[in-house]
Amino acid sequence: MNALHFDASRPVEGELFVNRVAELRRPDVALGKLRAGRADDLSVMGLRKQGKSSLFQECVCSHRKLQTTQRS
Repeated sequence: MNALHFDASRPVEGELFVNRVAELRRPDVALGKLRAGRADDLSVMGLRKQGKSSLFQECVCSHRKLQTTQRS
């Protein structure tokens, strides 16, 4: 690991994934529309090593946590 505590060859996870509230809101809105029966397009584009995989992974993890909480 380097001084920043992440490996550029892997997505960033958990507490290291910070300052992406606005970016996480967009897929949340698109998924909400999809659940309501109103399909929406969403694309994630950017240069390599900018956090696209980390963003997707964090979105999936947060939705899994939400589903688990709603089932309990």
